[in-house]
Order: sequence, then C-alpha cells, then structure tokens
Amino acid sequence: MPAFISQYLNASDWFFVSPNHVITDRDQELDKSEPGRLRKLFKVVAEQELYNRKLEGIQNLTEVITAALADLKTASQAKYQINCDSYFLGVIRTERKSPLRCIVGDFGDINYCPEWTFAALYGNNVAQIKGAHLEFVMHFVIEKNQQYYKDQL
Repeated sequence: MPAFISQYLNASDWFFVSPNHVITDRDQELDKSEPGRLRKLFKVVAEQELYNRKLEGIQNLTEVITAALADLKTASQAKYQINCDSYFLGVIRTERKSPLRCIVGDFGDINYCPEWTFAALYGNNVAQIKGAHLEFVMHFVIEKNQQYYKDQL
C-alpha cells in the first residue's frame, strides 16, 4: 500500500512558512470592524513568528527562482499544475538576512491536467510560484527592502 511520508518542517535550524497562513496587520484592523474575524482565520505559530520579526533580506532569491523554474518545467511536461498554496519557503531561524529554500509541502493543491498544453501549464505554474514568493516578500521582509525583491521576481 502506498503512503506519504512527512516530517515536521520546523524541527531544525530552517524555519518553513506558507505565506497564506499568516494573520496580517490588515486582518487585525478588519477584526475591529468585524469582531470575531480573527477567530475564523487559520493561525500558524511559525508564520506569526516570522511575520512579527521580519527578515531584512534574502541572500539567494535569484538562485532559488532559477532552480524552481527548472523544476516547474519538469512538472509541466509531466502535466502537473502546482498552486501557490503548495509552496513552503524556508529561512534560517536565527538569521535576519537568510538564504531561502523553496519546497512543495502541501500536496492537496497539485493537479494532474492532461488536457492542458505545456505552455499553459508552465505559464500557470510560473505565475503560482511567483505569487507565493511575492506573498512571502510582502509578509516576511521588512517594508523598506520589499521592492528590491519584488523587482527580482
């Protein structure tokens, strides 16, 4: 019988987060006008910790993107579409300017799409990973340095 083997991603010096699992300052403000809103949101400790302390920068974003594009080419050729929610981005827990790692950590949003062309799949996959990285920068990098990283994407 086949089985998935998983591991706790934050058990080492690396700290992996999903940009879509963070309660932002905007969410806090909306809770004032919509009491109870925050109770409905899915809060994850790792994401909140990184959101609250923010990175000064990322050491290797260009290299991570280059490697991801090669992986997405392979996934697209195999007819797989990977949504942005599937990505987890890792940084070294103790560093303010950290290298970055990108992994697929949520398999629930990977879809087999045999009817799609390679070009359509690849274009969608690139847009999805770009979205995940943009959210990461917006939520977890200090505001004054965000534009530099957005421009690299």
